[in-house]
Amino acid sequence: MKVKYDSAQLQDQISSTCINLIMEDAFFGHFLLSINRELSEDGPTLWVRPSDDDKVIMGINPDFWSTELKGKNFRMGGIKHEVLHVVFKHLTRAQERLGGRLRYSNHKLFNIAADLVVNQYVERNWLIEGAVKLELFPDLNLRKEMDVSYYYDKLNDFHKEQMENLPQQAQGSGECPNCGESLGEKSEGSGGGDGESEGSGGGDGEESEDGESEGSGGGDGEESEDGESEGSGKMQCPHCGEDISEGEGKGEGEGQGEGTGGGSGSSESWSNLQSQFSQGPGARGGYHGFWGELDQSTESQREVLEEWVDRQIVNAVNRLDSTNTWGDLPGSLKDYLKEFMKTRKPKVDWRRNLRLFTENSQNTYLSNTLKRPSRRYKKIAHWPDGSPMYETKKGVPVKDGNGNFIPVWVPKYPGLKVRQRSSLLVAIDTSGSIRTDEDLPKFFNEMYHLQKKQVEILVVEVDEWIQRIYPFPLPEGQIEVKGRGGTDYNELIKYANGEEIDRSGTTASYQRGHTYSKAAGITVWEKGNWVAKESIKLNKQIDGIVYFTDGQAATPLEASKLPILWILAGIGVIDENSKSYNDLPGQKVKIED
Repeated sequence: MKVKYDSAQLQDQISSTCINLIMEDAFFGHFLLSINRELSEDGPTLWVRPSDDDKVIMGINPDFWSTELKGKNFRMGGIKHEVLHVVFKHLTRAQERLGGRLRYSNHKLFNIAADLVVNQYVERNWLIEGAVKLELFPDLNLRKEMDVSYYYDKLNDFHKEQMENLPQQAQGSGECPNCGESLGEKSEGSGGGDGESEGSGGGDGEESEDGESEGSGGGDGEESEDGESEGSGKMQCPHCGEDISEGEGKGEGEGQGEGTGGGSGSSESWSNLQSQFSQGPGARGGYHGFWGELDQSTESQREVLEEWVDRQIVNAVNRLDSTNTWGDLPGSLKDYLKEFMKTRKPKVDWRRNLRLFTENSQNTYLSNTLKRPSRRYKKIAHWPDGSPMYETKKGVPVKDGNGNFIPVWVPKYPGLKVRQRSSLLVAIDTSGSIRTDEDLPKFFNEMYHLQKKQVEILVVEVDEWIQRIYPFPLPEGQIEVKGRGGTDYNELIKYANGEEIDRSGTTASYQRGHTYSKAAGITVWEKGNWVAKESIKLNKQIDGIVYFTDGQAATPLEASKLPILWILAGIGVIDENSKSYNDLPGQKVKIED
């Protein structure tokens, strides 16, 4: 008998429960603010489902809410359970496909696995009787706080193992041993003979010498020499397509012994799993019957739904950060949310940063041209003797209404040409961690684009010290970087600051303890040839430095006089939260893989 309910009163109770959840578990309460709710008898308990506008809506059966979820804790537990399904994206994961086939073909097992995931994050005294817990399956040694794929695979392997010797018994029960779906009142196949053995055989095989009656699939097959009765024919499950007619069962005693299912008859895990299969929809508290609606939607609709869920997670986490109300959220769930936030962090377009840096480093140059003079700036014209020139009429100066002479105006400046030019010094870290086959081609390709926009580029290859200097692009063709040693920023910054780099003499000491041999000269491209030099000095104006490196070096001691942009890439590129990253002077941007 259905309980009559007052809609307004139930809505107040639900709102009160949501407020309680915010106080107890702030993250779930904040997340819940974005989910619309409906009172409906479409489902038997509580559920979440995709809405018509590609969002998620929570449904609550009024009868279930009023009769089964009477206590405050049970109500918070039921709502938290559903929110967790959304956070872990079980709605969309249920429809995952691999190679065109459903990743989770056994829907009942997926539902159990999904409940195993979320119920670990719900307080025990918030769970209703019959809720799925890890301890229901002691034989499986399930690890805590894993994702749905882990529990599904464990349960699926266990289920298949147990069902290997029970196909005919499963057929008799009208359920597929693989997916657990109903096969109808009676399976149409060649199995299921007239034998009375309660083992998984069920055929007319006679008792063998050791007292066991065996049958391989039922039917009126002839008895083999070893006492086995063999049946023929196969049957496929209409839901998952698996063959459910093959297998071998055993019955003990006078042909009427109870089947052991491969020794699993006494298994607590197997009994509990069978019990879960036999329960009706929503018996464990949450109803998953609407998740299949996504299977009828397009890929783009599922992507939109996932994007909406992602945004709600981000909003909830941001609220927790702003109010510092993380509370006692389990460590594993915090880790999940932090990793999720990293994936949602917008990736900075390093190319755009490079172009903006180049534009901001431009200098403006003015030059006289034969163009029409500027009309903005003017002065009074003068006669050759230096006296001012006034407007005249028939050789007589003209006065204005105030009695003043009217001057003759001429342009103050001749025609001007405004030219913006940017000249960059681009340092290429040639240390071993920069990938010449992946990172350098990306960077050089962007340099070609800058060069086409009239950006003058001077390339300096540098590891622990400067190796080569040349304009970009090189007339001789493809660039092949030299060096591949360690990394030191100081000599490059000194060179960009206009200081002379001198390696003359037998040895030359450097402030950080480096010592160079006389042979360690610097190769420079001059007048179409490579020239080795012992000392160099920058003799042109540079507007900015772009340093392409992995960041794996000590913080530079030299202070740059020019703006500098660090473009970070490579195998061991430094982390954005590291001290090395924060200590680098100037702007920084990473090339994301």
